[in-house]
Amino acid sequence: MQRVIPRVELKYSYLAEGNDRKIRENETSAEELKSQIAAATDARSTIEAQISIIQDELGRSESYRSNINFNILDRGEIRQIKELQDKIGEIDLDSMAKARKEFNIKYKDKMEEEKAVADKVHRGYVRPLGCRVYCLTR
Repeated sequence: MQRVIPRVELKYSYLAEGNDRKIRENETSAEELKSQIAAATDARSTIEAQISIIQDELGRSESYRSNINFNILDRGEIRQIKELQDKIGEIDLDSMAKARKEFNIKYKDKMEEEKAVADKVHRGYVRPLGCRVYCLTR
């Protein structure tokens, strides 16, 4: 005797088999996606490490660049200092001192006279040249 399977059971078994197949397919897809995520995470870690290395190198290069700029400025200033020292070295201080001393001796009387006139102008005894306002005399 053959057993007759009702249509409902056939339909259920067909649906159950279809659902099981879909579940297996989804599980396979999920496993593939997990492995792709793991690979992407590893690649991301590698890229982040490379970015970190590049940022460190960039920081060092900026430091080198600023040091080079400071060295260039220092060299320019050192060159200017040397030029000024050479100019100062060319000046004969002894001859300048001697000339100043001779000037003071030669024109001592004139300098004292100039000082006396300046004192009188300052005190108001003498009207300065070009002054249009009359000063009071004492």
